[in-house]
Amino acid sequence: MRIALVGTFGLRVRGTMWRRALPLARSLAQRGHEPTLIVPPWDSPEDEGRVWDDHGVQVVHARVRHPAQIMAEMLRAVLASRPDLVHVFKPKAYAGLVLQTLWYARRIGLWHGGLVLDADDWEGPGGWNDRMGYPIVARWLFAWQERWGFRHADALTVASRWLAMQAKTMGARHVVHLPNGVDAIPRPRPRRPNEAPPTALLLTRFIEFAPGDVVSIWMDIRRRVPEARLIIAGEALQGEDRALRRMLASASLADGVTWWGLVPFEAIPQLCAASDVALFPARAHRITLAKCPARLTDVMAAGLPAVASRVGEHETYIMHGETGFLVPPGDLGAFAEATTWLLQDREQAYRMGEEAQRHVIERFNWDRLAATVERAYELAMERRT
Repeated sequence: MRIALVGTFGLRVRGTMWRRALPLARSLAQRGHEPTLIVPPWDSPEDEGRVWDDHGVQVVHARVRHPAQIMAEMLRAVLASRPDLVHVFKPKAYAGLVLQTLWYARRIGLWHGGLVLDADDWEGPGGWNDRMGYPIVARWLFAWQERWGFRHADALTVASRWLAMQAKTMGARHVVHLPNGVDAIPRPRPRRPNEAPPTALLLTRFIEFAPGDVVSIWMDIRRRVPEARLIIAGEALQGEDRALRRMLASASLADGVTWWGLVPFEAIPQLCAASDVALFPARAHRITLAKCPARLTDVMAAGLPAVASRVGEHETYIMHGETGFLVPPGDLGAFAEATTWLLQDREQAYRMGEEAQRHVIERFNWDRLAATVERAYELAMERRT
């Protein structure tokens, strides 16, 4: 099958296309399909107009002559690939307009392929529309595109079960749960020397929790394990990290904390090798319920056990007591207790990390997930209208 995978974002900064669409496309190519990945070069202007092969995937960076022409350029690239099916990643902005254009073209007999929509975030009220502070017209447009896409696509792939429920309430025709996957190649994590201080890793975008949650958890841990250290890695969207820095300093906890800032994907194994456990505290709101945390799969694939709030897709990946621990959202004491146990029994933490790696690579490798997507494609082709 010829498949065009279309995204609103490029391959350099935002994760949807290079962490989700591209590895899926590679696995589809291995399974005999002919995928073409089409993106605008928002975050890599130097790639404008480039076309190359990536493990059997033709990657096309559309030309951006003028903002008003972007959608037309992307649509031209889609049609040039002669797809049997188009898989649009994110319902909003230009990719969403491509979806809508093809749907209307099919209604009048100008196109005949299948249309699948992928959603890995909640864009509407309470979601990224509010967090990103878009102009009111853009917020209205993105929320409307989300609703329209859920209702009109032949099939949906969604990153979380919460998104699946939302899509069904909006009249989605066929919804497939597609969590984020990982590379299928295991990379053993080296054991840390006994003299190294017990260390926890917080890999975050600072939107999942309130700063006070982390301060309370870490204060409790330091009372039990005074020599414990904390690595905080990630980039805040709107300066949310500043409040956490201030609160840690006010609580006299700053001395045991190392800040890494934005960490490239290739450096995550290094971070995990310097840690004993990863922390994923979260409050239940629409962003955390909708998202599928690639950072969690990254640390598990690197052989690190995780302690996480029982929110959203954390339950999809973590087997409680085997690959990490799940604690009730808001129970900061239980979170600190589970983390302390792993910091104090580092041999058990290492064994749980080995099981975490085995589990996530076996259950969530992209080759396996591609088979699920193929079933969605088959249903989409059957249900074309």
